[in-house]
Amino acid sequence: MKIYFKTLGCDKNFVDTEKIAGLLNKRENHQITNNIDQSDIVIINTCSFIDEAVEENINTILEFVNYKKINDLSYRIVVIGCLPELYRDELKKEIPEVHNWIIPGEYHKIAEILSDKKKFEIKEKNKQGFLGDSFPRTFLNDSHYKFLKISDGCNLSCSYCIIPKIRGNFKSRNLKSLQKELNFIEKNKDVKEVIIVSQNTSFFGTNNRNYDIIDLLDLLGEYKFFWKRLMYLDIRKINEKFLDAMKRNKILPYFDIPLQHISDKVLKDMNRNYTLNDITNKINLIKKYFKNPLLRTTFIVGFPTEKENDFKQLLDFVKKDIFHRIGIFEYSHQPLSLAYEKFKDNISPEVKTERFNILNKAAENSIKKDLSRFTGEKMDVLIDSESSGRTWRDAPEIDSCVRFNNQHLKKGKIYRTILKNVLNLEIEGEILNEIYT
Repeated sequence: MKIYFKTLGCDKNFVDTEKIAGLLNKRENHQITNNIDQSDIVIINTCSFIDEAVEENINTILEFVNYKKINDLSYRIVVIGCLPELYRDELKKEIPEVHNWIIPGEYHKIAEILSDKKKFEIKEKNKQGFLGDSFPRTFLNDSHYKFLKISDGCNLSCSYCIIPKIRGNFKSRNLKSLQKELNFIEKNKDVKEVIIVSQNTSFFGTNNRNYDIIDLLDLLGEYKFFWKRLMYLDIRKINEKFLDAMKRNKILPYFDIPLQHISDKVLKDMNRNYTLNDITNKINLIKKYFKNPLLRTTFIVGFPTEKENDFKQLLDFVKKDIFHRIGIFEYSHQPLSLAYEKFKDNISPEVKTERFNILNKAAENSIKKDLSRFTGEKMDVLIDSESSGRTWRDAPEIDSCVRFNNQHLKKGKIYRTILKNVLNLEIEGEILNEIYT
């Protein structure tokens, strides 16, 4: 059978899709196709982290349903991922055109499920998440950067978050399995960057006494990728031992640390278990170890207990330009979250949007100031498209980029570049020469 994949949501979801593709690709009767019109099965990997994601995912499913009807096609629609974990029973009634709804804890049965043309019924919820240690991986694109998912689930109790309800308790992948996957990635000589992702990278190994995050960093140190990047770090787990391991293993000093807020009161209500003073101390420690580190974070505005003075404190913090890349989100009141049970969603959508706009403008100013610091500097730029690329200070798909007038650059090439003018959230670049790796 020919299978077409559509992945929605985060980079971790994309890795899950490639793992499933790897398993199915090993079966003689399953082939991966990019042509939906020729497909026998369409697999949609979904996200349901916030209301906006749920709406987008449902609309995408309906688009595939309508495309099938309009074009008189016969493919089966299979929905996997976080959406069926939360809303399978309701959506099964609302969208009967979907043949199967498969949760992450059932991925090990996916080949068996797809081989059965009858509608497969999941008898009970199975929040095991998905590690995929035993799954081979098939790359679904020719990208020069690859994500490596190291764990699934979460043991934290952040009051706004429903990830533990979707993906279960925190589980680390087997270190030998990660080594095997890194070997597989390394064989592709076009890959210049490996990016470590998980729900909480800093907690790797906490459910296993045999290894921890330091062992993972030491493993990464054995590989010669041009860039090695960590995402989703926890401020509490940043210490001298961790920073030493980053430095000796040549991990980029790029610190993606989702803080969500800086008001001690709001942080307490969010169950974040740290304070502004903790944040300040850890940032100072990072700066002690690395010259010009890149600090990235995300903030949530409109949390139910966020008062005007809490928001002003957050705004003043952002204006200090401590962080160089900042993402802003409006709070989403999720029914299964602890905050939903404890607090009323009493901040109006209008106020949330107003705070978002104000904070986002301040965040953009911080980003522009950081980019401006490097005008006139010569830096290596990894090309992502015919006319743009990134320095090490930017992660793909979420951060800034270097823009070139040249419209015929080749993805994956690395050029020594002089950085020029800042335009919006981008910076102009002029190529000096190619770097060979």
